[in-house]
Amino acid sequence: NHRGKNLALNLIDNIVSRKNIKYLISTVSPSNISSQRVFEKFAKKYEANIEKSTLFFIEDFVNSHEEEVQFKIGPIK
Repeated sequence: NHRGKNLALNLIDNIVSRKNIKYLISTVSPSNISSQRVFEKFAKKYEANIEKSTLFFIEDFVNSHEEEVQFKIGPIK
């Protein structure tokens, strides 16, 4: 089990450290609390703002799927 070892955060850190990235944009399902926490930790670490907005609504999906919230993090310092 790799939970609690910050693998996702370390992966994002690695990518950001190798590129001149100013913003990170991703979508997260509201029920995916773990992913939300990863992005919140990332924003805090880099002293970046988080803008959250619904990108895809339930009715945008053919099958039952919850909405997807876009996280826009930046500028990354």
